[in-house]
Parts: sequence; C-alpha cells; structure tokens
Amino acid sequence: MIYRMNLRIPQMIGLVAATAVFGSFIPPIPWIGNDPLALAGVREVLLVVGGGALIASLARDGWLSRLLSFRPLVIGGEISYSIYMTHQVVNLGILPHIHGLGLSLTFLLVTTLTITSSAFLFYFVEAPVRNAVKARLKTKTSAIPPLSAIISRAQLEHAP
Repeated sequence: MIYRMNLRIPQMIGLVAATAVFGSFIPPIPWIGNDPLALAGVREVLLVVGGGALIASLARDGWLSRLLSFRPLVIGGEISYSIYMTHQVVNLGILPHIHGLGLSLTFLLVTTLTITSSAFLFYFVEAPVRNAVKARLKTKTSAIPPLSAIISRAQLEHAP
C-alpha cells in the first residue's frame, strides 16, 4: 500500500516516527484506559504507521538511505535470519564447554561464531537454494501462458 500510494515523507520525519513508535515514546491515549485488547490494537496500528513512515521515507535517495546502505549493515540484514536460526545452537554447543573465560571474551567468542556460521549458511546454503527455487519457479511460470492470452483465446472461441 505504501508503494502504491507513492507517499513522499522526508527521511528525518520517517526516522523520528519510527523511533517514537518502536522506542515507545508515544504517550498513552487517555480514552483507551487499561483495556488490554484496545492497547494492543493501538500499539499494532502505531507499529504499522511508524514502520510505514520509515519505509516510505527510505523509498527515495537521501542521507538515511545512504547511511543504511553501509555494507556491514546490508550484510547484517542479509544474514539476520541465519543469525536467528543459529544463535541458540551456538549458545547450547559452546557455552557449556568454556569455563574460566571472562564475560567479555565469552561474548566475543559466541558472537563471532554465530556471525561466522550465519554468514556461511546464508552464502553457501540459503542463497543458492533460494536462487535454485527462483529459477525452477521461473521456468514453470514461463510455461504457463499469460492470463491475457487465455482470455483472448476464450473470447475467440465464443465469438459468433
């Protein structure tokens, strides 16, 4: 919907809106009271508005778009799902076996292993499989004639 509406929001306003919503800086709405369902509904609407404002503001080139296209941030975004899927495995596999390391060194070791394994999985498993599935689906959909051709053929068959 944001794309179709072609909203023009300055990047500073999009960043402020997203920060206010995701940081819970929006004051409570007095007429809602303590109804948990209403509070959850308002929170969901605010998340959509804040996220939508940020997305709409990033649709154009600007300082924030350039900042967020910093290569380590892009790689972090690409491997984020792999991080989500591997962090607990790394924690359960490594933490019971390391004793005597300080908290900082343990954190550095676990973080490095998580990011390294996630990057490996993304670039050597996830991306190739995704590309293979896309290629397979593309060949299957190219075999299906476009809807306009099907409609034209049906109209010709039923013409007087």
